[in-house]
Amino acid sequence: MRASILICLLISAGGMLWACFARIPIYVNGFALLVRTGNNLELPSQTEGEVNHNFTTKNSDTSITDQKIYKFSRQDLKLNPAQTEELIDTVMAIRDRETMQQKDFGTSKVREGSLLAWINDPSAFTLLKQSLDTYRIKKTKLEAKQQEISRSNQNLSKKIKLLKKQTQLQYKFFQAVKELNIEGIASRALLLEEEAKVDALLNQILTEQDKLDANKDALILNKTDHNQAAIKLQTAIRAHIDKTLIFAEHDLFVTDILAPNLTQVSHKDSIFRISKQKILVPTENIPGFLSQRSAQQVRAGMKVLATPTGMSRAQHGGMLGVVTGVKMLPSSNNDLTKILGSEAIASDLTGLIPEPIQVTIQLEQDPANQGTSKQGIKWSSSGEIPYPVKRGDLLRLQITTQKVTPISLLLPWARKLSGSTPPSPVLSETSSPTR
Repeated sequence: MRASILICLLISAGGMLWACFARIPIYVNGFALLVRTGNNLELPSQTEGEVNHNFTTKNSDTSITDQKIYKFSRQDLKLNPAQTEELIDTVMAIRDRETMQQKDFGTSKVREGSLLAWINDPSAFTLLKQSLDTYRIKKTKLEAKQQEISRSNQNLSKKIKLLKKQTQLQYKFFQAVKELNIEGIASRALLLEEEAKVDALLNQILTEQDKLDANKDALILNKTDHNQAAIKLQTAIRAHIDKTLIFAEHDLFVTDILAPNLTQVSHKDSIFRISKQKILVPTENIPGFLSQRSAQQVRAGMKVLATPTGMSRAQHGGMLGVVTGVKMLPSSNNDLTKILGSEAIASDLTGLIPEPIQVTIQLEQDPANQGTSKQGIKWSSSGEIPYPVKRGDLLRLQITTQKVTPISLLLPWARKLSGSTPPSPVLSETSSPTR
């Protein structure tokens, strides 16, 4: 009996000590994305079709052909009509290239102007081919017209030259008749007749000269039509390049492949995730997001546990980090797109947290995890994780805002139960939190 009483006293004393001295963490939850803050961008498709990868880190230098296409698309390269036709044939031949399935990426720089991928869109290809065929038909007609005008000009020039010679001879004869008329040998009727012949030849020369001038105007108009047709062709090829070819617009690293090689994509589907810097360094800051009520409780220096969605936190824990900053105002969709690099991800996030507040989180580095599935990031558990973490993973956040003793949680309930303090007013879900 005494032993039982003693055990009960010990248990009670232990419980009291735990209630007074133990520390229970209080958490708020949110989400984060495993990317560098402001250094994440997704390259979307501008059409629908089959995506074909073209980049390789083993040969990161862009080819001369691809560089030429890239410069032309950015209007940094001027081409004449013949060169434009040649470029179009080159672009159309890209469909026959062997695709490159890149497995190792993120560590080698891809140079500006490199062709990362092309989208096999039959309708866009057909439209470009029709534009080229239309141009070539018009060019053939214009060239035929140009040759016709050139032949006509040659004939007119010869005829004018001959008429001028005839005019000179006729004028000499007219002068001779004029002298004879003065001497009274030739009649005035003959003089007027010869003068009329000279005038007729001069009028004929003027008529042929007008025809020659009209041909010159027609030739200028012909060249103008040809130039306009060439401009339309260049507009069509630039539109095709912008729609179906995905270039590296600056030196970059491909950090993730979002659309595997030879898969179907739709308009605005993301193909690659890219970065201006190398792969994510664990000590870099990543963006996190909280509801406005949760963000009010968070300060810099608070500890963070970040677990990839789909992974059990109870079984595998999460990545350790610390809050380094909290924004004061909610992030708009435009702000989120700039931070996350994707309009789709920004939209998904606002679906999870309306009007989210951004927090900046610094992950802890663990050299012992380098080269493992934990990617050099310190975890709360020492065991293996079911799959590697990768850039772009969505993380579930658990931020420790404070640690309290169990008795401090129990006392308000006990006072309320005993009636010594009035019950606190309950905030409705729709009420706005006071700042």
